[in-house]
Amino acid sequence: MAPSTLPRELCFLIVTFCDALRHINAVAQTNRHWHDTLNSYLYHQDVHQHGSYALAWAAREGRDETARKALASGANIALSLDLRGGPLHLAAMYGREATLRFLLEQEGADPDERLIPGGRTPLSHAAEYGHAGTVALLLATGAVDPDATSLPFLRTPLSYAAEQGHLEVVQLLLAHGNVEVNSQSFPKMRSPLAYAARYGHLKVVQLLLTHEHVKVDTQSLPDNYTPLFWAADGGHTE
Repeated sequence: MAPSTLPRELCFLIVTFCDALRHINAVAQTNRHWHDTLNSYLYHQDVHQHGSYALAWAAREGRDETARKALASGANIALSLDLRGGPLHLAAMYGREATLRFLLEQEGADPDERLIPGGRTPLSHAAEYGHAGTVALLLATGAVDPDATSLPFLRTPLSYAAEQGHLEVVQLLLAHGNVEVNSQSFPKMRSPLAYAARYGHLKVVQLLLTHEHVKVDTQSLPDNYTPLFWAADGGHTE
């Protein structure tokens, strides 16, 4: 009897001798018959043995169909497998807008989910990595804190975006409102304007300066340096 025509019962009996899911996955990829027989089994075993690595991978890589199958097999959308966070955090971090939208539609999804430890949110990750579409999607839910701080440095999404020079993200956060434009983070108590000035993000600096509540002379510790000093210190004469 050819391997491609083995009854399902024999297929499952054979894979009981495999000591790792990666070995079963290798068998499942040999032909269509084995794939169709073992695919659902693999997803269920992944959930029960590993907490669903498949869902984390799908969120990170933007694979909606894989995410759908993992959730159908019982994957926990709020489970974090490492310090980067769960599926929502990963989709936000890697800018997988379509996948994040799909995940947010699932029962139990919290768009303002706080990472333990640290308290970072999906919005915080999306802002740091400059994924404007993802930031806009999260803000549009109306269920996130646009000014959420994370430990231990009390960094806000605006602080991260300003430091990295993500102009469109800064625009979205300022336009949304409820954002403290002068928030200061440890250990040097730099404001978003100070971060942008230090790293030479001219357009971000110009945008922040148009905000009616921005303080141009906010001082950082321990030497009371202002944003102007940080710009000069970084050699950004413009």
